[in-house]
Amino acid sequence: MERIPIDPLIFGEEQMCFGCGPHNHHGLQLRFFREGDHVVTTLDHQHAHWQGPPNILHGGLQATLADEVGAWTLVGLLGRFGLTARDRSGGSGLPASTRRSKGAGSSCRRPDPRSPCG
Repeated sequence: MERIPIDPLIFGEEQMCFGCGPHNHHGLQLRFFREGDHVVTTLDHQHAHWQGPPNILHGGLQATLADEVGAWTLVGLLGRFGLTARDRSGGSGLPASTRRSKGAGSSCRRPDPRSPCG
């Protein structure tokens, strides 16, 4: 299956996200790809100072990884940025130049199998 890169600079050239910022040398620098109906990433490097218990990725970094996978899945498959609380700005969370439809924001308060937030 073809692996299609998702633009890591969708939030701007200077974005310094800890999880996905390509220029944040202290962060995870995750890259995401679309493979059919899936979004995938790999954690290519691990550092000893990222440990919680010996040889186990720190739980906070595991949570960051889960957050990034969820967010990039919505961006990669739906062109939307998902929020786990109401977006009071009225926008989608993505820069105007990257929005696919007006008012594309998501708001999830509980799991719903019909919702893009699951």
